[in-house]
Amino acid sequence: MLFILDEAEGKVNTIIPEQEQKYKQNRNKKIVKYDKNNKTGTKKEQKRLTLGSKVWFNSVRAIKHLSICLTKCQRDHGTKNGGMIMEVTQQIKNGIKLAVCSSGGGHAGGSLSVSDILASLYGTVMKYDSSNPEWEGRDRLILSKGHSGIALYAALAASGFIPFEELASFGAAGSRLMNHPDAHLVPGVEMCTGSLGHGLSLAVGMALAGQMKGQEYFTYCILGDSECCEGSVWEAAMYACQKKLKRLVVIIDQNGIGCDGPLEQMVQMEPFGSKWSSFGFKVEETNGHDADEMNQLFLRLREERNGPYAVIAHTIKGHGLIREVEGTGASHYISGTSEALNEMFAF
Repeated sequence: MLFILDEAEGKVNTIIPEQEQKYKQNRNKKIVKYDKNNKTGTKKEQKRLTLGSKVWFNSVRAIKHLSICLTKCQRDHGTKNGGMIMEVTQQIKNGIKLAVCSSGGGHAGGSLSVSDILASLYGTVMKYDSSNPEWEGRDRLILSKGHSGIALYAALAASGFIPFEELASFGAAGSRLMNHPDAHLVPGVEMCTGSLGHGLSLAVGMALAGQMKGQEYFTYCILGDSECCEGSVWEAAMYACQKKLKRLVVIIDQNGIGCDGPLEQMVQMEPFGSKWSSFGFKVEETNGHDADEMNQLFLRLREERNGPYAVIAHTIKGHGLIREVEGTGASHYISGTSEALNEMFAF
């Protein structure tokens, strides 16, 4: 099936296979294609938008949401080297909304709490080449809290690794964008995550490999605060300090809410920063929803190159959802019809 974004009408049109040949013979209609190989984001006319045989949309409503988000994101999706024209944060949030509304549900709470962190990393801080995901000199990012994979997919789409419109296939049969990220299927994903507590161990290994080889890339690992109840996190933390991994940055998404409610009701994590510093980490704290503050912090750490660092990012679970859901355990996983889900987002 063929999907076309009509620039004039601002909507997605569907062409069934029987009509496709006729369409190919008559390309006078002006449409816009998001071209992942087009780093400048220039609009192209008389091109068709093909989503591939393995991508399905769950409803007509999903198509509607796709058209809205695509219209908002027709500007540059290139990396910082090509200049970010549209704010990366909003691109990522639009992508999360598109994926959740299209699939009928998803881990919106934790995805929205890390959205600004990912925007800072992909929009300003990290070195990468979306046209060459395996570039040896790239910075590595491990999203250890893999259930927030929607946010990672949206960040990868905003950075040119995958087409933005593919986010609408999230969770669908045959899609490569499943609930937990698969490094074998999705370019830019460094590790299959989802089983909590294992991401930091691999990040430590990546950082150690780079240090032993004399390479200059940084390794970033995003943990959830509830995830830090896992003993394997602290085993990896001990080893990171033992090896003095100068280019390792651990970022803890401290939203204070687990899947069952407030973290403090289940386990006492405070004094949280002192735990990391007692292992030998240099601890920093930041507002996890202030991109400028995070940019300055992360860039300073790159200049210092004297880690390992633990950055505690104070965030709000479900940041951007309606007031009744934002900052509550109810935001952890939301589900419903496309219409109902759309109403849960405040943006």
